[in-house]
Amino acid sequence: ESLYDIFTITYNGTLYKTQPIEIFLDAIKLLIDESMENGNPIQVFFPGLGYSVQQADRVNKYMSDYSKHIKITDRITKKEVMEIQSRSHLLLMIAHHGIKGIPSSKIFEYIGLRKNILLTPTDNDVLEHLVKSTGLGYSGNSVKEVYEIIKVQMNNWYTNHTIKTNKVEKEILNYSRKEQSKKLAFLLNKLN
Repeated sequence: ESLYDIFTITYNGTLYKTQPIEIFLDAIKLLIDESMENGNPIQVFFPGLGYSVQQADRVNKYMSDYSKHIKITDRITKKEVMEIQSRSHLLLMIAHHGIKGIPSSKIFEYIGLRKNILLTPTDNDVLEHLVKSTGLGYSGNSVKEVYEIIKVQMNNWYTNHTIKTNKVEKEILNYSRKEQSKKLAFLLNKLN
């Protein structure tokens, strides 16, 4: 899959009220305002978010003046989601405020795609470890930090049409189904 021509960030699936997406959205507003001046557009996809009317409304209302840069869909096929994610420049992961140890399956999907991940805010726990150890992630807890992370990625894309990654292939493979199955088999054998 080739990447989208417009710098694209994707958040797949459901959003919960314990996930403070507003940090990310405030940074996006700043970047959209700048893009009007510098001509480097940005778009954010939320495939599947429309399944929760309440959470889709949350994002739509917050971004009402920026709606042409936001695309929310209802549930779509796994194949369509994978295509959107694989063509995106950055994948978004949002930790739950004040709650540690909740890695959704989406983080492992993101890792399997070997795409850069933006974690905001960080959980200072398992998600942080996953994005750092695989070399795929950036984390920011403030609008300023998130803005800076995205701006660097955007500038790389619009300057050289490249997305820099520091991926650690050995760590990424550690989370593959094959490796996880081996670990499970080992543990099951130890029980016998």
